[in-house]
Amino acid sequence: MSPMHPARARTLRRCRLLALAGLLALTGCGPAGPGPDLDPDGPAPTASGSGASAPATVPPGLLECDDSSKDAGAESAPQDLHSFGYGMPSGFTESGGYTQITSPEGDYTADYLVPTAAGVDALNVLAVVYYADLALGPVTGGCGQLDRKQVLARLDLVNAESGAEVIGDYAWVEVGGHPAVRYDAWYPSHGFTVRSYAVYGATELVTFGCQWVEAEAVITAGCDELTASVTF
Repeated sequence: MSPMHPARARTLRRCRLLALAGLLALTGCGPAGPGPDLDPDGPAPTASGSGASAPATVPPGLLECDDSSKDAGAESAPQDLHSFGYGMPSGFTESGGYTQITSPEGDYTADYLVPTAAGVDALNVLAVVYYADLALGPVTGGCGQLDRKQVLARLDLVNAESGAEVIGDYAWVEVGGHPAVRYDAWYPSHGFTVRSYAVYGATELVTFGCQWVEAEAVITAGCDELTASVTF
């Protein structure tokens, strides 16, 4: 979400570059705990004060999270986002010297990809950014389902902190088989535009972005190729 700025880069070590092929700086109902140990050969538990067997109980979480209570069309939040990979876009190479301007979701690691063509300004760049934790809290419902309204509210907050003006509407798309939000934003204080893809998981976040000043066609073509190559 937040744009990139030339500075000291961090390298995303968990993501492996795949085949040559090109991104920008964009910037929770668990299972019930175990019950008491029981002797499989011992007597069945009984209700206090009677010889009858105690009625079976269902953990409250399961009662709340059965299929009939789920919102229509809701999906489980993605898990293990750190295991993703992507391909290098044609005409791009990995570069250092960049960082995120802001980082509302906390610590991150990132890869930055720049065009190899001569004469392209350094602010035209693609970035892949991985957040192992969500500093602003989860964006899931009580049963671990992705809360799309909460995701959009989170993006409003992140963009406000970054000084970004969202152009048009947020759009739900798919990246690597997972739901993602795509949007364009203008950063008046820095003079560039960023196209972002945000993939929120149960506890993690991966963002893909395309930042341009004058080389919009080059950057958006690379971004399309990059996001099409993502795997989780």
